[in-house]
Amino acid sequence: MQVFKSFFKIIKVHKVGVIIYTAIIFVMLVVMSKTGTGNENLFEQEGFDIMIADEDDTEISKGLTEYLFSIHNEKEGDFSEDQITDMLYYRSVLAYIIIPKGFAEDVQAGRTPQIKLITDQTLPVGNYVENQINAYITHLSDYLVLGESYEQANEKALVAADYARLVTMETKKSASGNTLSNINVILFAAFSVMGILLSGLLPVLFKFKQEGVYERTAVSSYRPEKRILALSLGTIVFSLAVFALLSVLLITLAGGEYGTGEMVLYLLNLFTFTVVISLLAIMIVQLPLSGSDSQVGMITNVVSLALSFLGGIFVPLSVLGEGVKSFARFLPTYWYATAVEKIGDGAATTDILSCMLIELFFGVACAVVGIVIARLSENKKIRIAKNDA
Repeated sequence: MQVFKSFFKIIKVHKVGVIIYTAIIFVMLVVMSKTGTGNENLFEQEGFDIMIADEDDTEISKGLTEYLFSIHNEKEGDFSEDQITDMLYYRSVLAYIIIPKGFAEDVQAGRTPQIKLITDQTLPVGNYVENQINAYITHLSDYLVLGESYEQANEKALVAADYARLVTMETKKSASGNTLSNINVILFAAFSVMGILLSGLLPVLFKFKQEGVYERTAVSSYRPEKRILALSLGTIVFSLAVFALLSVLLITLAGGEYGTGEMVLYLLNLFTFTVVISLLAIMIVQLPLSGSDSQVGMITNVVSLALSFLGGIFVPLSVLGEGVKSFARFLPTYWYATAVEKIGDGAATTDILSCMLIELFFGVACAVVGIVIARLSENKKIRIAKNDA
């Protein structure tokens, strides 16, 4: 029990770092759960503060004005040219549009009207507004030339020039038909597990491996089997605590969006991943590293970020290139993300469990590699001791 108690005493020493890491991750999970909800059509054209001088003052010129102000913000007031120049310079207005006399005649005749657009040339706003003007005028002019009335032509031109209708946000549906607005939270939970477990376990395991600590334990009456058992038990308890905290948070954030069966599978997948990362931490400790605080922080960040970016946690699997996917198939995060995707798609339970099984294979491989490294390191110490003798 002494090693087991010491395990959590060392965690207590490093509690500030673990608590800060955990708090940041929890805040990010909560924020992520609040984003991405609502209407599927999330795209809107961005509007700017603009001014329009309508010198033509016709029905057609007023139609263009109404169209532009339906997208952008109207800057009202009578200003001199110097004042307008200053407003453009200080960016209180981003575009000044002058509709010349004869504008309506040019549009009806199919000619290109000479509209004056004044903007800050260092900004892309000019091209953005100019494209909107050209799109509306082109469509309106085409319909008028075809013999449409102004009302009909204007209505069709407004629809044709509406870029927002061409853009819709891709959404996914769960097996029960609900929109998975919190799917990123489920994926991000994997990064959370890696960050919290590695920042908590590595300092403890490295401490027991340090030269002097290991030797004192080895020559004491405390049997090696008990030492390994106590460290394993401490690792299991800490890992289960992290899994329990994240599970409660995920269930709370889900808000009843997922079906019971789905949530059970999500949590089972997270539990499997937690086991894998615990075994990965044990393997990392067997490497010839000093285990200093700075080194632990570097290892935690590099491992967590690398596995997340390459394994489909931060970047959707559908976006990853084939070369990256081929490499990612050897990573547990890839199969975690694949399992999450299959659960959301309502795939067969056997397919989902097969992904989790592959995750476990990675964990077993880490455990085997760790044992081999530890055995080689022990044999090396024995040889050195014999040579010294």
